[in-house]
Amino acid sequence: MKYFYFFLLLILAGCSKQDNTTPDDGIVYINGTGLEGKWIAVRHYGSNGGGMIEMALTGDQRFTVEFKSDSTLYHSATCPTGNFVYDSYSLVNAVPPYTLRVKSSASSFSRVWYYGFEDNNTNELLLAVQPGIEPNYYRMKRIK
Repeated sequence: MKYFYFFLLLILAGCSKQDNTTPDDGIVYINGTGLEGKWIAVRHYGSNGGGMIEMALTGDQRFTVEFKSDSTLYHSATCPTGNFVYDSYSLVNAVPPYTLRVKSSASSFSRVWYYGFEDNNTNELLLAVQPGIEPNYYRMKRIK
């Protein structure tokens, strides 16, 4: 099953449109490397039961995720994590398929997230926060 997600990430990375929109919301995009840093969701890829759809996210649809070097994790309340607040992460697989385990200190619940970078561009991240039968991915951009 994990290879399915990696394969899907590769397809999404190869078939995606360039997001040339410049939001007027004061967001500053920056350059960086690796997973650490703060990210904002700009596009959503999901299934409506009849195939993949792509949707630009604006305003309240956007959410942020921040991966800290000490393995702490912060995400905005609008991050689609169900009823869980995750506050730490650990790398499970640092080679494809890239995976990390997110954990909640308030409960014993943890979940695996899948991720990948867009065409070796480490400033765009593809992140699956609710992996399941139907694909559900977000294109994230690195922000200040």
